[in-house]
Order: sequence, then C-alpha cells, then structure tokens
Amino acid sequence: MPENVRDIYISLLDKQKDVALTSLGDNVHRDKFTSCHNFLSDIDKLLEIVGERPELVCVKSASHEFQFALSAVLTGQYRHGFGSLRLAMELLISAIHFSGSELGLRQWENAAKDITWAALIDSEKGVFSAPFVKAFHPFLDEIRKQYGALAIKTYRECSEFVHGNPQRTRPLEGEIAFRPELLEQWADAVESIRLITAYLYLARYVEGADEPARAHLESLSTDNLWHEEQVRACFEGN
Repeated sequence: MPENVRDIYISLLDKQKDVALTSLGDNVHRDKFTSCHNFLSDIDKLLEIVGERPELVCVKSASHEFQFALSAVLTGQYRHGFGSLRLAMELLISAIHFSGSELGLRQWENAAKDITWAALIDSEKGVFSAPFVKAFHPFLDEIRKQYGALAIKTYRECSEFVHGNPQRTRPLEGEIAFRPELLEQWADAVESIRLITAYLYLARYVEGADEPARAHLESLSTDNLWHEEQVRACFEGN
C-alpha cells in the first residue's frame, strides 16, 4: 500500500479514536452511551424469549447490527450509526412479523421476498394492527397505537440520515468530530426502540410463555412499561 494512502487511513483511525475517547471522557456522555450499550442486554432477553422459534434469526441479526451501530456512533460515524440502528429496529420488528408467517420468513431467507417497512406497520396486517395484537393478547390492544406511532416516528428520524436529508447530513460532511447533540438524538432513538420492542414482544409472546421466558418479559416490562396499567395486569397474581 502506498505510504500516502496508509497515512490517510491511520489519520482517520486516530480521529475516530479521539471521538471515542471524548464520548467516554465525561460522566454525562459516558452514562448516555452506556445506557445505549445496555440495550444489548435487552436483546439477549429477547433471544431467550423467542427461543428456538424460526424468527430467532432476525433477533440474532439485530443484535449484530446494533453492535455495529454502537461502534459507529462511538467513533463519530453518526450517519452510519443511525442507518444501522434503523436496520436493527427493522429486524427486531420483523421477528414479530414473521412469528405469524413462517412462509414469509422462509421467502425472506431465500431472497424471494424483502422486508418492507410498509408491511411491518400496515394498518390491517402489520404488527401494530388491531387484528395482529388482538390475536395474541387482546388486552394490550388498548395501547398499541401509541407504540405504533412511536415506531413510525423513530423510523422516520433514522431514515433522514439514511436518505441524506440535507439538514441532517451536510453538517457531517466535514472532519470527523464528536457531536454531542447527535449522540443525544441517537440515544433517544435507542430508548424509543427499547420501549417499542418491550411492548411488541410482550404482546406477542406472554400468552403461553414458559416460566423463564415469562420472567424475561416481566423484567423488560418492569424496566420499560410498568407505567402502563395493561402491562401490569399481564403479571397480576404471579
């Protein structure tokens, strides 16, 4: 490799390292990033909840993608961080979608059919639709709309970076640098996805869950959804 090319990328790595050290260098930013990192623990619980069901592949892929998103944001690659976060969110929601359609899952795995956001949030057949939620836990239908709206909002915010929205991406065209406002925005999106997935996996799997899976669902619900009366009711009498 020519020396000048080597120097270019060594310099780039040095800048990424500087951003990472800055991100972790004070309590506020470190705590924010650590909270996002801890979402991996939630995903681990989702893996246990899904168990050996076919849709497990989506949750595994989401875990890997979220780890890449963490790495991207930590090193100042914010646009890629939002892109990978969006994909992780799509995969986590797709697991719920495919849990009701093994045919769709097999078609996706065979590259015969793509995941589309429109299908995931379809008002009649999507995972936030009344028919879907009522089929698995009718009582949680009462709060489905608010989590569906949150999913749409979060997806749109991430998509602004994916599709090159000028107001979002032009400020990132200069030198790699630590941008606390983007770390904050990304962390807010992670928190939204934490709530969305806690709701969806509870609604889909709590009925008929074995004791270990139910314990994981209760843990996720206690941490994220305990303000919802309908959620608390799922565990009354335990």
